[in-house]
Amino acid sequence: MANGNKQLVLNVIGGNYDHQLKSANYLLAAHGACLVLCLSVLKDYSPTSHFRGIGVFIVLFGIGLLAAIVNYISLSLARGVALNAVMDEIEADEATTGFLLKLHLPALITSIGTLVLAVLIVMVRFASL
Repeated sequence: MANGNKQLVLNVIGGNYDHQLKSANYLLAAHGACLVLCLSVLKDYSPTSHFRGIGVFIVLFGIGLLAAIVNYISLSLARGVALNAVMDEIEADEATTGFLLKLHLPALITSIGTLVLAVLIVMVRFASL
């Protein structure tokens, strides 16, 4: 591969993964902020308070945060594999890319799913207000 073409491919791969990593950062921030909010509300918790059921949100945002972390790590590793394959002018190892894909997609779906589920629960719970 010519040096100019290699640089173009590196820029395209880098731009693609930068966009995906930015999206993963947003998922991390959303779950982290919501988890912190739930935990800060928990300090005022009493069995007769309006905050009954806050544990559901703590579990959802905790699972979502863990999934977002796995998503970010798998994206970072996949970016490294892709960039190394271009620099070395070889095909990326199929076992590695397959493993990273199997790690990335469920983590992404879980992270987005728990966030959407938590929002839906809030919407249903407070729809009568």
